[in-house]
Amino acid sequence: MMEIELLSPSKYEFLNKPEQAVANWLDKHGIPFTVQDPIAGGTMELGGMVVDFRLTMSRIIIRVMGVYWHQGLEASGRDIMGEEVLRAKGYIVVDLWEDDINTRLDYVMRLAVQGVEIPR
Repeated sequence: MMEIELLSPSKYEFLNKPEQAVANWLDKHGIPFTVQDPIAGGTMELGGMVVDFRLTMSRIIIRVMGVYWHQGLEASGRDIMGEEVLRAKGYIVVDLWEDDINTRLDYVMRLAVQGVEIPR
C-alpha cells in the first residue's frame, strides 16, 4: 500500500494511462488516496483483492475499468464478485471506464469522489 501525496507525475509511471489520469486528478485536487491498495489480504487471500484507488478520508473505492482487462464474460463476472465483496465490507464502489476517463475526466471524477458512478 502506497500513500500518494503531492507527488510529481513521474511517480505514477507504474500505473497505466487511465490510472495516471485519475491519480493526477486526485493529487491536483488535494484528495488523499492510496493506490493499488490490498483489501482483505490482497490477491494472496481468497476473497481478497487489490483495488486501484481507495480514498483515505472516506469508504470510496475507485476501480479503473479498461477495455483490455474488464471486457468479456469472465472479466465481468470477476468484477461483479469483487464489487460484492467490497460492498459487503462497507465500501462504496465506483467504476470508472477508460473511455469516460479519456473524454470527460473532470466530470466523472467530481462524481466519483462523492461516491456516484456514471451508469454504463
